[in-house]
Amino acid sequence: VTSIGDYAFYGCSILTTVRFTGNAPTAFSTSFPTSNAGFVFKMRIGATGFESGFQGKSVVPKLIINSSKIDPTGNLLIETDALNTAGLKVMYAPNLSSPFTDVTGFTTQGAGGLTVPPANSALQGTSGFFRVVHDGGD
Repeated sequence: VTSIGDYAFYGCSILTTVRFTGNAPTAFSTSFPTSNAGFVFKMRIGATGFESGFQGKSVVPKLIINSSKIDPTGNLLIETDALNTAGLKVMYAPNLSSPFTDVTGFTTQGAGGLTVPPANSALQGTSGFFRVVHDGGD
């Protein structure tokens, strides 16, 4: 979507979240019911055009992990919905009582893909928890 028409969501009194999946579209000031209680705009990591907010509101960057798996060679493959990998960090904790620490040595693949090689110490344990964050705090 590159353009949203005037009054496109007029009268949508329960609309509280709009998540953009690409760069900021052009829109009229009346396109969204931004006065609804709790209304928020969300964007994908790497989207452009939201640097100054959107329609007078701040825009919350949101990162979603689409999938993760171990490939046949032992790599941990993580696919996110980020439009680019700038600022993404992989973190690991051996259990949920331990703090998450940065994983080093991962590589990026495509727009939002991350690969942790099998030799990485985070993959040497029998269990653990991974998370991907953006340096903006997602």
